Amino acid sequence: MNHKLFFALVSISALSIALLFNSCNSDNSVVPTQKITVTGRVLTHLNTCVSGAVVSIGDKKAISNPDGYFTINEVITPYDVYLYDSTDSKRDSIKSGFIYKNLSLENPNLILNKNTPANTCNISVVFKDELTSNKKAAIFFTDGANVNANGLSGVIDSIANMSVYLPDKKQVSGKLIALIYSVDQFQQITSYDYFGYKDIYIISSYNSITETFRQDEMTFNPPEATVSGSISNLPLNSTLNPFYLYLSFSNRAPIGYVGYMAMSNLTGNTFSVKVPAQLPIPYSPLIGGFMFKNYQNIFGKFNFVLPNSNQTGLEFNLLSEASLISPPNSSTLFNPKDNLQWNYPLTNKLFCVKIEYAQGNEIINYFIYTNSLNFTLNEISKFNFQSLYGKIFNWSVDAIGGFSTTDDLVNPSFENLLRADYFMLNKWSFTTSPVK
Repeated sequence: MNHKLFFALVSISALSIALLFNSCNSDNSVVPTQKITVTGRVLTHLNTCVSGAVVSIGDKKAISNPDGYFTINEVITPYDVYLYDSTDSKRDSIKSGFIYKNLSLENPNLILNKNTPANTCNISVVFKDELTSNKKAAIFFTDGANVNANGLSGVIDSIANMSVYLPDKKQVSGKLIALIYSVDQFQQITSYDYFGYKDIYIISSYNSITETFRQDEMTFNPPEATVSGSISNLPLNSTLNPFYLYLSFSNRAPIGYVGYMAMSNLTGNTFSVKVPAQLPIPYSPLIGGFMFKNYQNIFGKFNFVLPNSNQTGLEFNLLSEASLISPPNSSTLFNPKDNLQWNYPLTNKLFCVKIEYAQGNEIINYFIYTNSLNFTLNEISKFNFQSLYGKIFNWSVDAIGGFSTTDDLVNPSFENLLRADYFMLNKWSFTTSPVK
């Protein structure tokens, strides 16, 4: 079971034509051409900064510093980013390259898959007025931006635990939040009882904190609202599991594991849940989960924001799968200068094109984030990982929801609570022509 730009060309002699050419993305949206300084950051999926990452834009290159930051000057927008781990060049067996297409941001956060030790702060909250058998506690930490975490109490104790993933070793100031709620025999929420928070709460990595919340620190009794509806567009022989209710106290998604987030587990593809109708600080109730095919293969994940008032009959649609077009499956003599092509039923979607080469112990993976419905294979030659001729490649295209552009994906301020993915399970293969 597995649970997972074109370059701006400016011609002085034909400036008006060049400006027209450079003002269009592959999705026909207009992006103004200008020169900027790109100061970005490279992070892992667990929000850990990555040092030594190679970032290339056009013919310019930078290496991320120990805090993950890099700077490249005089970048013409829109631009493409090529990203890889510099240590890959020292390893013959496994390499990964990442391409982010058609960016215009000055401060992108770029994600690099790397097994870097996480900078965590572990927080245990003890509830002095012990939780009874039908009471549970949820705890949260947020800096109001990109550091967000959730935790839950155990089955038989009055302690809630969470791990907060920090980008580096610097201190972070935020809110430590606690919420006590009641559940029925099926562990469904029946009421929200007590709420409180500690402001300007400072944490740091590689630290373990034991904190307490007394009942006199949790004096707000949240009113409840009932929200019900269904999830549509679920493929045949598929299930939503896990499928759960959780809260967020930031417009950025929490980083952590489902076991620390799921305040109430749901079944089927319908839901009827109680949510807090009011809290003293901004929050969002959400339902989220994963999609499984035949109870074995995970092929997607989803998040939907719920209202905080009584509503019934809500319907949320899951993402659809992209469909591969060219080259045909198992085709031969494919020219690397030609395009990989796919289709999708909706517009304004983001895609992750995955291209894999595996021969013996050598494994090379390419990940391309784009709005387009095509990609030229020859573009990956810039990594200089391998020859593209006479090789067998596997490829697939994942659909990504919650974003309209690659800028949205890498924008550290973009509200990404609605992130969703549809992972393509069935890859196609092709063999490239043996010579140029």
